[in-house]
Amino acid sequence: MMNRVLYRSCLSVFVMLCSIVPVLAQEGDTGKALLPVTRIALFSSGVSFIEHSGSVTGPASFPLAFQRDAVNDVLKSLVIHDSESRNPSVTYDSEDTLARTLQSLSVNLSGNPGLSEILQSLQGNEVQVTVPDPLTGRIVSIEAAGGIAAFPDGKRPVMNRGSMNLMTTEGLRKISLSEISSITFTDPVIMQDFNRALDLLASARDDETRTLSVHLPGTGTRPVSLGYIVPSPVWKISYRLDLSQKKPVLQGWAIIDNTSDSDWENIELTLVSGRPVSFIQQLYPPYYLSRPEVPLAIAGAAAPEVYDSAMDSELMSDYAYEMEAAAPVPSMSYAKKAERSAAGVSTGQVETAAAARAGELFLFTLKNPVSIPRRQSAMVPLAEAAVTTKKVSVFSGENAFSGESHPMLCVELVNESNMRLPAGPVTVFDGASYAGDALLEFLPENDTRLLAYGEDLGVAGSLREETTRDVASVSVSRGVLTITRTQKKTTTYQFRNTTSESRSLVIEHPITPGTTLVEPKKPAEQTVGHYRFALDAAAGKTALYTVQEDRPVSETVSLLQQNTDTLLYYATSGAVPADIRKALEKAVEFRRGIADQESALSELNRERNEQIVEQERVRSNLHAVGNSSRQGQEYLKQLTELDVLLARLAADIATGREALQQQQKQYQRYLESLSFK
Repeated sequence: MMNRVLYRSCLSVFVMLCSIVPVLAQEGDTGKALLPVTRIALFSSGVSFIEHSGSVTGPASFPLAFQRDAVNDVLKSLVIHDSESRNPSVTYDSEDTLARTLQSLSVNLSGNPGLSEILQSLQGNEVQVTVPDPLTGRIVSIEAAGGIAAFPDGKRPVMNRGSMNLMTTEGLRKISLSEISSITFTDPVIMQDFNRALDLLASARDDETRTLSVHLPGTGTRPVSLGYIVPSPVWKISYRLDLSQKKPVLQGWAIIDNTSDSDWENIELTLVSGRPVSFIQQLYPPYYLSRPEVPLAIAGAAAPEVYDSAMDSELMSDYAYEMEAAAPVPSMSYAKKAERSAAGVSTGQVETAAAARAGELFLFTLKNPVSIPRRQSAMVPLAEAAVTTKKVSVFSGENAFSGESHPMLCVELVNESNMRLPAGPVTVFDGASYAGDALLEFLPENDTRLLAYGEDLGVAGSLREETTRDVASVSVSRGVLTITRTQKKTTTYQFRNTTSESRSLVIEHPITPGTTLVEPKKPAEQTVGHYRFALDAAAGKTALYTVQEDRPVSETVSLLQQNTDTLLYYATSGAVPADIRKALEKAVEFRRGIADQESALSELNRERNEQIVEQERVRSNLHAVGNSSRQGQEYLKQLTELDVLLARLAADIATGREALQQQQKQYQRYLESLSFK
């Protein structure tokens, strides 16, 4: 049994408003509401916590009717407090009760059967029929309908609606179903099942309603309470901010929807601000696990087995059970509401809610009981506080690249109300008239927000960007040249104030990842994605503001893979220090020597290829004239000379390749030996 302390704590942690709020009446008591709704807590996660309380005498049972989509939340959250009940219980028909129960009865009325189908299912049972005299017998069979039964008095034909073969004490009788005026089952069990089936069908007429019965087998007269959460619309809030008064005032009004089928009469209403976890789990429908089918243990041939080698038990991974993820609760979007202009907000004229913290949540409990009829909504005062504000014009650096644009009229609001203010629309009044609408995100205590409620047409702003790159450092290590440059981005903001009053401007400058703010040294404020800078623009004047950001950019060059011209570029660059330039000049000499050797080797290969072609030509001519002729002898002599030349060229090429490899190794060792920081 859950005690009162634990039950009360549920109010702070459960989540939001009912799709149907029942008034509980004790079964057998003619309509007397013993456990009315006394408290409702509306949450911002799509549910509400409903509390019933009252007094009962002796054992009590209470039916609770809910919409079908609310039963899962009720089963997940229902708590009962009855000091005299040692074993309270809750009973209800499961999701598949109707179909399974109807099929289990001796009279199966599932599927909307006809008379012949009902009688056929009771074949062999005894019935008493009136045709028109009473006749008792056992059902043998039912013959199907069809065809014409008779032409009475020469009138229109009567269709055959089927017949029943009945075994009576006088023998087998065939009785037309159309002649039977009444049928009674002599077996009391069948009659009981018949009535049970009819009751089930009647109770299931409304498929969207489900009933849970709470049983409290206690004694004596005592107080009883129970509570649960059910789905509900989120409660909403709208604010009024009056800037025309000496001390600006912020008012918050809560909008509440009673979408249930019950009236709320004198209930204690609590509105909870926060973002608790809320989900739906299917606890109401029966859940069946699939099980493997194991064959009978009958002796047979043994199957071959292969076993893995043993492993350290600490290295074996655990099995993970898959759990079905709960369906997310859809978020509620707030529709913008049009507000009529007014003469301002009157302070101290409304009685607001009592505010209090509850862990990480914040509670607004209305001071007076609330009555809201079913299917109606209401707006009630929630909060009122004097606040500190400052008018500023906020210029966005992200939206100013297409020429001049205007900053937004904003008010800097400091939450000094000692309350956590939920998100909602704000209607701003200034100079005793409507000034505009703004949106307030969730605002904790003592935090500050900028609320934009209009466009400042009296101020025009623009920006200009310039980017330069300067070499910051050059280093060489193991053949890699690293050049680090500083990319300087300078943004100049320009504002023209055409009004007769000075303006306090706030510049929202986007933060570029990887950059460092150089000028100014520090922003007035910083958000996740913006710097904020403050600037005063005098009346009728132009104001400038400069922001400089530095970003390091590194370039790495593998010297071994560069050609002579690239090395010469870095060796003559004024951005490279003198000692590194001198080392690169020597590298250029190495690279030129390698290039010369590569050119000479290429020339030798070209000459060798030409001589091979000439050798093939002479050999072809020799084959044509034969080697015994005088011309053939000349060709033989040429072939001998070509062989000698090709052998010499091959030797020169091998020597050249070896020399090139040596130069490349020396060049590589030289580059790898360089170290400049």
